[in-house]
Amino acid sequence: MYYDSYIEKIKNYYLKLSINNYEELLSAAGKCYQDMQNFNIEEGKWSSYDNFDDCCVFYMAGWILQNRNYTFLKGFTEGKLADAIATSILNYVNNEHKN
Repeated sequence: MYYDSYIEKIKNYYLKLSINNYEELLSAAGKCYQDMQNFNIEEGKWSSYDNFDDCCVFYMAGWILQNRNYTFLKGFTEGKLADAIATSILNYVNNEHKN
């Protein structure tokens, strides 16, 4: 119960109702993923920062589509949104390692 409520708080904190555009959403989703990954590692539910948790991203995408009514996501499926979020996160990580 504690785990689920804490994950819910993380999602609500980053994925606010007031997100105005697609780029803002991708940025917020990346920050949300990072906090969820940190918590999952602390709780022993995920093993390493070096492994990408695509299931986490897929569940986050589903949560966004079910709990937020962002007009800029009209026509998005869970898979399409999850792919976009994952690509955004991985591009960010890859660019950080280049610098």
